[in-house]
Amino acid sequence: MINAGISHELKNPLNSILAQGLEKELLLKEIKEIISKNEADALKQVEQKINALIEGSKVEHSSANVMNYIVADFLDYA
Repeated sequence: MINAGISHELKNPLNSILAQGLEKELLLKEIKEIISKNEADALKQVEQKINALIEGSKVEHSSANVMNYIVADFLDYA
């Protein structure tokens, strides 16, 4: 029962971390495309994408901390 609970609790933050990694990759590709097009509003578009990367990094960091806390508790309990 403990193993099932821990597995479930670890899966959520891990999925969040993996999703944020994919999101970063996609956003960086979009930034590269925006820069290569050299459009008039490129700076504003790049700024929006960078802000999305920053917010995603906060989620990723928070999820990693939660996972670390859960693993530490599980190991202490074991």
